[in-house]
Amino acid sequence: MMWKNKKFFLSFIEEAVLNPDYEGYVGGRVEVTKAGEDYASEEIRFFTNKLSDFYRLRDELDFKEVSAAQLQRLKKTLNEMNVGTEKAYRARLSEGNRRRAAGKEK
Repeated sequence: MMWKNKKFFLSFIEEAVLNPDYEGYVGGRVEVTKAGEDYASEEIRFFTNKLSDFYRLRDELDFKEVSAAQLQRLKKTLNEMNVGTEKAYRARLSEGNRRRAAGKEK
């Protein structure tokens, strides 16, 4: 890699979202590799239904070298795009499990 005075290399990794309650969502991680390192030293998680914004961001930054300031902006942007909280996610998961269990009992 040619680092050109940049400090970090980004790689977006999309992961399968198999829960049908989240159709239309994209989830995964951005692997962050420091200059001079062989492996990612950090992961930034994402889970969003703001697909056009996410894909624009991914297309702009995937496999790119960025400065520390650019990395901080990416973290802030992804955090703002992410949906819900862990508490909201668990509540929705529990609700889905209750619906499925009720359907099986009939």
